[in-house]
Amino acid sequence: MHLSKIVVGPHGGAFSNLIFLDPAKKPKVIEFCPLSGKTFSKLFNNTIETFAEYYQLPYILPPEVEKETSGAEIINALKHVDSTIDLSEIKKVLPLIYK
Repeated sequence: MHLSKIVVGPHGGAFSNLIFLDPAKKPKVIEFCPLSGKTFSKLFNNTIETFAEYYQLPYILPPEVEKETSGAEIINALKHVDSTIDLSEIKKVLPLIYK
């Protein structure tokens, strides 16, 4: 993680490893997360912006998953359905990352 310049992934515990990013490398972080859910940035009180450029890309959960309340229930429901990512959101972020 220390050598990473770009980190991309879904919201989850693995993002806690971002604390090992080297701010001198001006890393960029792209997190996929539900529109109505938690984000790494919110969980850590927006501190990620102090050491990395942070981009949140929302994905749309199917209705049968949105009704679930706990993280474990959501993860289990996602195993059986597909989520959707709005490509227009990705197109907005890519030029910012590769500037």
